[in-house]
Amino acid sequence: MDRKQTALYFTTVVVVEPNLALMGGYFYSEELEPTVTRVMGVQGGNWGKLLDVDDVVYAMETKPAPAGKPRPTVCIMGRRGVYVEKISGEPPVTTTLERKDAGYLLDLRRIGSRLYACGIQNIVLRQENDGRWVRVDQGTFSPLTDYVDRAFRSMDGADENEVLGVGLRGDLWLWDGKTWSQLQSPTEYPLHMILRASSGHYYIGGTHGLIWKGSPGQGWKPIGDSAVSTQTIEDMTEFQGKIYVAAQDKLLVTDGGPVTEVKVPIEGNKAYFAIDSLPTALWVVGDESVLQYDGAAWKRHVCPDN
Repeated sequence: MDRKQTALYFTTVVVVEPNLALMGGYFYSEELEPTVTRVMGVQGGNWGKLLDVDDVVYAMETKPAPAGKPRPTVCIMGRRGVYVEKISGEPPVTTTLERKDAGYLLDLRRIGSRLYACGIQNIVLRQENDGRWVRVDQGTFSPLTDYVDRAFRSMDGADENEVLGVGLRGDLWLWDGKTWSQLQSPTEYPLHMILRASSGHYYIGGTHGLIWKGSPGQGWKPIGDSAVSTQTIEDMTEFQGKIYVAAQDKLLVTDGGPVTEVKVPIEGNKAYFAIDSLPTALWVVGDESVLQYDGAAWKRHVCPDN
């Protein structure tokens, strides 16, 4: 297929306002080895470039707007530690997170009032109130040697005193604000995603379409269904009382029971690799597909660069 040199495929999304989302895109022209992430925004059907990041962006997040600013601060993290904060109306500020003896950074989450970044060898960094990043992985981190033997693929939690990390071989760890402890995991398969719902339950997703609901105190109940999907769980979000799950070629949903497939009534190719939401808007992206849902109707947005 002939494509423009500017054609993009999308793998990350963060919703800033109900009708404004930012997507991290890679150039098709770079094929399987992207070097730059182009962050695009779409609002009311109008597209614009926010910035280019000289890294492969795996995660984006928001944090509350500073006093006097109309929108949340956008936080963008590349796998090699390039970290960008974009405050509304101000130039982006770029720093580099320390990754000593570790590999790539894989996830960025706001838990409680702080941002946490995690990745290869179970590295964990936390952003302090003054903007500094500090390591908080004593007891779970192991320096990288000849090969990767552990990795936090995703983190979430109730607050700074209850943070869960999931990763390779079904690893499941708990941070209580002071120390890490390894928990009994429901699987030995790799875990890719964890989400804490407003109900207090956690949802964990992994390879082969495996999904569990539970908590450290109550254990884990499988709710995935191989008849519905066997694809890797890439991302999750809570929207209007339900958990929506991006599972590569399918969008899934659960109200706490077994997952079912969401039949998205939009023509054309669709893929589901990243998902985010606010109370009145859900956005999900994958490859060239950018979809918005308000709880009643779906809308497709087509990037003009494609």
